[in-house]
Amino acid sequence: MPDNKLYPNQILQLVQNPIIQSYHAGDMILQQGDKCPEMFFIIEGSVRTVLLTCQGDEFLVSIHGQGEFICEAAYITNRGSILSIYAMDDVRLLSLSDHAYHALLAKYPEVSTTIMMSISQKLDMVVDRLERYATSGIPPRIASILLLFAEKYGIPTSEGIKINYRMTDSELGVYTNAKRESVNRTLKKFQNEGLIQKDREFLYIPNIEALKRLAEK
Repeated sequence: MPDNKLYPNQILQLVQNPIIQSYHAGDMILQQGDKCPEMFFIIEGSVRTVLLTCQGDEFLVSIHGQGEFICEAAYITNRGSILSIYAMDDVRLLSLSDHAYHALLAKYPEVSTTIMMSISQKLDMVVDRLERYATSGIPPRIASILLLFAEKYGIPTSEGIKINYRMTDSELGVYTNAKRESVNRTLKKFQNEGLIQKDREFLYIPNIEALKRLAEK
């Protein structure tokens, strides 16, 4: 199993009478603070994890797609989830019971390392997002989110990296805790500086290294 990556057909072969749960864009899969008695494997679609602070601010933490696990930390620790999880499009999740989880580890023991690394990375992302939103201005926050979407939805083109996801200014404002007007002004500034290009409903990043430097400020 190269790169510790599982594919839907591999994991479905291990699960007797698989339970598939379906969600549509915007549906909540797990609410922050709730326990999760099972782990999920993404068969199709993408989800986003979101952190809600005590002040009521909502921050985008990460995006996950086909072949990735979610709810693994809450399941393994039997504690409330530190993040909420929402479907970004039509999503199909395979529910992994205790029996299915242990069958998976028996067949692919190296997956335990993958799951532990996933949990560690998500915790690092939570800390990074909190620090970024506490110390950074709106432009670096927006740059950081655009880079996250470019990583998950980016397609190389002659005009740069195309973010193949339709994202509104209001949605970007929610992800960065910024007002829609501020997001609109910042995106126009990015365009004038050559950091992004807009073509109808999609964004292009001509110089991703320049955007990375801005995100690190």
